[in-house]
Parts: sequence; structure tokens; C-alpha cells
Amino acid sequence: MSGNPRPLDTWGAIASIFGFIASICMIFFTDFKVAALCSLIAAETITILLWWDLERRRRLILYPYERESLVDFVRYEFETPQKMKYEVTEAFRVTTSVMDAVEIELTWSGRGQFSIRSNFVPGDIPFKHDGQNGKIMFTLPLPETKRFGESAVIHYILSLEDSGNSNIPKLCRSSKRPCQLLVFETVLRYTDSSSSAQLVWVPLGDSSQFTPPNKIRDVEFDSTTHSFRTTISDLIIGRSYQLIWEK
Repeated sequence: MSGNPRPLDTWGAIASIFGFIASICMIFFTDFKVAALCSLIAAETITILLWWDLERRRRLILYPYERESLVDFVRYEFETPQKMKYEVTEAFRVTTSVMDAVEIELTWSGRGQFSIRSNFVPGDIPFKHDGQNGKIMFTLPLPETKRFGESAVIHYILSLEDSGNSNIPKLCRSSKRPCQLLVFETVLRYTDSSSSAQLVWVPLGDSSQFTPPNKIRDVEFDSTTHSFRTTISDLIIGRSYQLIWEK
């Protein structure tokens, strides 16, 4: 079986390397002081590598995710039932050593042309799209490289046109990492009234159409802003949060 090396395996490997280097020093350097100095340098180098390995393991235990979301604002704006924009602004804390980009994966139930842009990236963002299951994947570069513990903001917006009229009236966000606050906003520019929407959650990975969603609350339509708006705090990992309304 393959897998991550255990800590004792790492210690044993480093001890073996140190012993090998010390032996080489004794063979090639007849002067004892020179050999001892080389061995000391080797020992210090190995100690630094060992500390780095232990620190890396400790961080993986304490912070198993690359980032922790502070605020995740998701906005779905419809000019017409077929023409829409999906916009995300997320502020997060980096919990990996170095981060210069974020991998994004979305699913769109509609079928048609679309483009992706960002306030922080010039021009259109290249993407991959699976026309069968609707998955959209792209890499979003950060404005600047961030290190562990630093905060960052990402933004992207998809301009979509559902020519196939297959888009499902639902705004979803999968909780795959810690998130303190999620804000959902759905704007229906084409109507002045709508029945209330439902905020629900379903387990991630549950593709069964017969499993009823777990209702959190009703969300009323604001006729002034033409929108549904609601917030969720301290999201539970492993859930898909969904705002569902009538088309």
C-alpha cells in the first residue's frame, strides 16, 4: 500500500542520511576538525529539514484546507428568465504555505453561450466546460501572491444566456471548507412580484432526486429591489446550501 510516510519513517530516513554524510566526511577529510565541521553543517541542515517537515505536518492537521472563507457573497441576477449573471466575491484567509491562484469549479444547469470576467483580471478568463453535466472549471489568479495567514479577495462574474431554456431556478453553494458567512442574493429584474423562495440544504454527493431537502427558512421577495436575499453563518462542511424559487 502507498501513502504518506509516518513520522518515524521520516526520522529514520534523516538519521540514515546523517550517518552516511558523516561517514563520507571521515573518509574524504583526514583532518578531524574539517570532518567534524562538515558533519556539524550536515546535522544543522538536516535539523532544519526535519523542523520544516514537522511544521508542514502540523499545519496539515490544524488547517486541512487551502483557505478559510470569511465572507462569501453570491449574486444571481436575471435580466430575463434566459439572460443572467452569476457573480461571486469572496474574502478569505490563506491556510496553505503560498497561494497565487484559486481553482474554481461550478455547475450550470442552463445551456448556451457564456463568458467569465473578473475585476482583478484583464480580459476574459479561459475555462473548460463539460456540455454533458454542465461543469465549468477555471483558474482564477490572485492580484498578488499570498502566504499563510494573510487575507485575500477574489471576484468573478459569469455572463450567461440560457438559449436552451433549461436553467433551474436555484442558487447553490457547496460547503467544502470553513466559511463564516454566506450571503445569497437572487435578483429578478423582469418581475415586480414573486412567491417566497426556500432556503434549504442537502448532503453533498447525494444525487438522489427523491431525497427531500432540509428546509432552513422561507425567504420573502423584496419588490423594491426585485430580489431574494438571505445569509447563513458558520456553514457546516459537507452540505450544499440552496436558494430555490419559482421560475
